Amino acid sequence: MSVISRRLRDREHRKQSIIDAAERVFFMKGPEATMEEIASEAEVAKGTIYLHFSSKEDLYLILVIRSLELMNEGFRRVHDGGSSPLEKIRRYGEEYIRFYHEHPRHFHLVNDSSYPTNQSSVSPEILRQVYQRSTEVWTLVTSSIQEGVADGIIRTDMPPFEIAILLWTTMTGVLRLIENKERKTIWEDKPDPFSMNKLDVNQLLVHSIELLLRSIRID
Repeated sequence: MSVISRRLRDREHRKQSIIDAAERVFFMKGPEATMEEIASEAEVAKGTIYLHFSSKEDLYLILVIRSLELMNEGFRRVHDGGSSPLEKIRRYGEEYIRFYHEHPRHFHLVNDSSYPTNQSSVSPEILRQVYQRSTEVWTLVTSSIQEGVADGIIRTDMPPFEIAILLWTTMTGVLRLIENKERKTIWEDKPDPFSMNKLDVNQLLVHSIELLLRSIRID
């Protein structure tokens, strides 16, 4: 291996180590984490981070990209699975639930409303990648909805993207409600029949998907 190749390999290894350290720190402290904390976790000087990344915002969004890619892998498997449009939509819901359970912190990064996308410190290329990964999942879901519309099994009075938005926000809301139940932060002491502790979480998720499918299909 040449000296140049070794240096490039070492540089890439250091870059990935910084990203992994940033992930641990951001997962613990959120977007308010500092570059000093990330440098300490990565065991490098703060200036070393800036050799690889122009800003903390870029580093944060790289983790958002990583999370979107992780989620999109599952959605692509569903899309390429060859099922009917309604079955694909059902499986998108199941895949989203799996993503939440297996990668809860990545789930929150994907749904974080505090993306620093409006700050001047964000690199245009990083921002382009965020939009590209985000657009991919919407393209997958809306294409399945459009397929169902063409087959005459999904309602035509709503734009496919609007349906996709409603499906996404509804499932996200249900998952956040379940998360609150697990943390016992709401409705903990409410009497029957409004006790969250009485809910069967798995049944609630199944019923959520079924209700959404019924709302968009043509019987």
